[in-house]
Amino acid sequence: MTEEMVGIGVNLYREYENKHSGSEYLKNAGLPDIHKFVMGMSYEQFKYRNPEWIYQNFNRNYHILIGSSNINRNKLVDANMITKELFELTVEETLAVEWTVLWLCYNCPAPLSLSEKKYRKKDERILTKNNIERIIDYYSVTYEQVRKSPLGKQIFYSKPFVITQKKREKLAVSIYLVQNTTRGQTPMLAI
Repeated sequence: MTEEMVGIGVNLYREYENKHSGSEYLKNAGLPDIHKFVMGMSYEQFKYRNPEWIYQNFNRNYHILIGSSNINRNKLVDANMITKELFELTVEETLAVEWTVLWLCYNCPAPLSLSEKKYRKKDERILTKNNIERIIDYYSVTYEQVRKSPLGKQIFYSKPFVITQKKREKLAVSIYLVQNTTRGQTPMLAI
C-alpha cells in the first residue's frame, strides 16, 4: 500500500464520518455541548483501556453469575446450558477459552494465525484451535454486517473481530474491544 492510497482511505473515512455522524448537531452546538459530546464518546471507551477495571468487572460478573454459592440462581437462566448450546463447552471452559483469545490478541491481531504451540503447553482438550475458532466466530462480524447494522461501528463492542473479505481472516479490531468482550460478558450476559 502506498502513502497515497493510505491518504485516500483516510479522506474517504473522514468524508463518511462527516456525512453519517452527529456533525449536524456539532455545527450548531456551543462549547459546553461539544464538551459533553466529546466526553460522552471518550468515557465510553476510557474504562475499557484500564486492565484493572476489566478484571474487577469480570470478577464481579463471575461472582454474581457463577461463582458465589450464596446467590439463588433458580430463577436465572442456566449459563452452562447456554454455553453448551453455543460452544459445546461449560461456562468455566468458555471463560478459559475467552481469556486465551484475549491473551492471543495481545500477541497478534489475527489470533487464529498463531500456532497451537503458543497456547497449548500440555495435552489440553479445552484450549484447542477448534474451540478458539468457535469463540472468535461467535464474536466476529463481516464488513457487510457492520454496514447494515443499525449500530454501525458500535457493533464492535459486542463483536470485536472483523472477517476480512479476501482471505476471510478474523482480525481483532482493537485489543480494548476484545478486553471489553472478555470482561465476563460471556454469551449468558447477552441473553
